[in-house]
Amino acid sequence: MQISRKIAGALAIASALALSACSGSNGSGSPIVQPTSPSGLPGSVAFTSAIGDGTVQIPLAYPGSGGTVTVTTSLTPPAGVPATASKEHRTASALAHTALLYIGVTFSQATQLTGQLSFVIDPPVGYDPNAGSLYVAFYEVGGWNYGFEGPGAETGGKIVFTPAPGDATFTGGVQYVYAIYQLSGATPTPAPTPTSTPSPTPTPTPPPAGVLSINPLNVNVYGIGSSNAATIIVQETGYSGTFTESDTCNPSGGQIATIAASSAAGASATYVATGISAGSCTATFSDSTNQHITIPVVVTTNGFIIQSHRH
Repeated sequence: MQISRKIAGALAIASALALSACSGSNGSGSPIVQPTSPSGLPGSVAFTSAIGDGTVQIPLAYPGSGGTVTVTTSLTPPAGVPATASKEHRTASALAHTALLYIGVTFSQATQLTGQLSFVIDPPVGYDPNAGSLYVAFYEVGGWNYGFEGPGAETGGKIVFTPAPGDATFTGGVQYVYAIYQLSGATPTPAPTPTSTPSPTPTPTPPPAGVLSINPLNVNVYGIGSSNAATIIVQETGYSGTFTESDTCNPSGGQIATIAASSAAGASATYVATGISAGSCTATFSDSTNQHITIPVVVTTNGFIIQSHRH
């Protein structure tokens, strides 16, 4: 399962703040700080931690980006960031999990990447894949975004997380915080691949219990009016509440699209995006447990797709 996030809304946490740690420290109460990466992106930054080694994968950068990247790891969250399992940031009870590692990433200067950061780690000490899948959460204003990347796949003795879709912009000198966590309980068996011809609008495979999911992750509306409207499916297995939606599709320069719910309650809800004029905007979908996902919406009227960057 993959979900994207609007990374520019991330809570700015000064990189000078100390990361409090217990067993994830170097013995003096300080977090494990990794060597900075060489100038010039893309690349990767290797890190060590109390649960094993890994790397932060950095995609291609847009012109003008560069500098260095500093990675810090700890078994406890940085000052000012709540633990993933804290009461006010816990998702539905079905999504019980254990946070294994917190990773802080700081760019020395403003950087715009052509993709999201991703992670490759050694199997954690004592890791049992039958106990539950590993995911990456990302902290931004309002709380943790669970399922930002994952589930991790074992490849060549490593656990690899596929990058979330969309571009990413980082403010220089600001620490962005990620968490690697393990769901409690075995991962649901994936739905078998259909052998018959798929329908034009197949029903998405439900996500793991308690994990918010959107399909599609990039909405393209080819034309204006209801005849060209696009359908958005919001799912969360085991959820019985009501989903909410907010968007930037009605700016002062003129409305781009309307996004309306045909059904907004229960484990699966349907929204309809109707084009008003050519342009791009974003829509954010949330549940009552503070999970939320932001996706790009692009309306075209000439047959060409407007490139929409996620920040």
